[in-house]
Amino acid sequence: MEEEDLIDWLMSSVIDQILSSVFSSAERQGLKVSTMLGTELGPTSQYGGPSPELDDYVWLSLKVRSTGDTGTWRICQVIEIADVDEISNRAFEFGWRLEQWISESSKWWGQERLVHLPELNGP
Repeated sequence: MEEEDLIDWLMSSVIDQILSSVFSSAERQGLKVSTMLGTELGPTSQYGGPSPELDDYVWLSLKVRSTGDTGTWRICQVIEIADVDEISNRAFEFGWRLEQWISESSKWWGQERLVHLPELNGP
């Protein structure tokens, strides 16, 4: 499966499902959702160590249009998308961080919303 197809699957089968579980349709219209693909330099050894590794990550950014509240999360490495167990773990981590962000945002201050994780069958 192509990298773009994996990212599309991640967005439609994981991220969109999580967002739909905590935001109403009207609230979703007030959110700007951005997906980014970024390359990060892995840790390097000093003086003669191996060359640094470059890892591709999928990032997600949310912005509440009415208040300007923003949140950005590194979701996973691109190579992890095909591993359903790893994506399940990453979805759990993202869901927890999203719940925290919602309760700390100015729009939904103090509200407790629980993420419902989707069942994953893999890309």
